[in-house]
Parts: sequence; C-alpha cells; structure tokens
Amino acid sequence: MVELGTILSFIQAGGIIVGVAYYIMNIQMARRKLKIDNTILYGNLITNKETVLQWRHVLYEQKYSSFDEWDQKYRKDPEAYSNYNATQGLLGMLGMCLSEGLVDVNLLCRRGLTLLTLAVYPKLKPIIMGYRALYNDPNYGFYSEYLYNEVVRRYPEARMPPERAKVILNIDA
Repeated sequence: MVELGTILSFIQAGGIIVGVAYYIMNIQMARRKLKIDNTILYGNLITNKETVLQWRHVLYEQKYSSFDEWDQKYRKDPEAYSNYNATQGLLGMLGMCLSEGLVDVNLLCRRGLTLLTLAVYPKLKPIIMGYRALYNDPNYGFYSEYLYNEVVRRYPEARMPPERAKVILNIDA
C-alpha cells in the first residue's frame, strides 16, 4: 500500500510543476504584450508629424555627398544636427528592438517603415561611417544598419526608385 507521505509528495511535485508552467506562461504573455505595445508606440512615432518633418529635412534639405561635407555644412546647425540625430536615433532604436524581438517589424513595415528605411538609411550611411572612423567606434549606428539590412532581407522586392535616389542621395542612379 502507498503511504500517505508519498501521495502528498506527488501532489506537492505536481503543484510545483503547475506553478512553474503558470509562471512561464505569464512571462510569455508579458513579453507579447510588450512587443505589441512597442509596435504601437513606434508605429505612431514613425508617422507623427514631428518625425516626418525631421526625416523630410534630412532627406531633401540636407545636401552632401560625404561625411566631411555634411560635417562642414550641418554639424554646427542645431536644427540640422538634431534632425540627423533624431532620425538616426529612431532607426537605431527600431533596429535594437527588432534584434531583441521587441517589435513586430512586419506590422511596422505596413505602417511605412520599409519606405522610410530604404530612403533614409542610405542617406545617413556616409555620416554613420564618418562617425565610426572619426571616433574609431565600429558600433556607432550598428542598429540603424541592422534595421536596414533586415528590411532589405525581408522585403527584397522593395527598392528606392532610381529617380528618387538621384534626388535624395545626390547620385546618378
């Protein structure tokens, strides 16, 4: 016959297993909620008026073909410099959240992230590379670059039209 202590031990072990499963389930639900909240936050941020104006300034009003040219023209201009920092910072935060699985990039791309990333990152790349070299910091702009590479990988058919590339990047596309 089975002793009462043995039965109680099995019941206690079962309770521990149920408790651990419940804890793991709660962690997964909290992470999912965080991902949804972050996706909504960044989705609203990439489409708000202030952000769009900052990106527009960087894309169309800042004219340069190298880091040195940008540095001479725009680093001393508080508005131009802050628009660059805000734009590069937002791309970096999105890239960081994407790398950690904290945003749903597919939903954000439906809100316009693909278009903005494909247009903005190539424009910022000379500045990012210039800062990397200037400060000998290979990690500067890492998450912006990561975001760009992920968007290109996930949406290979998306591209910047050549006529826009000429205007935005000051090149012959």
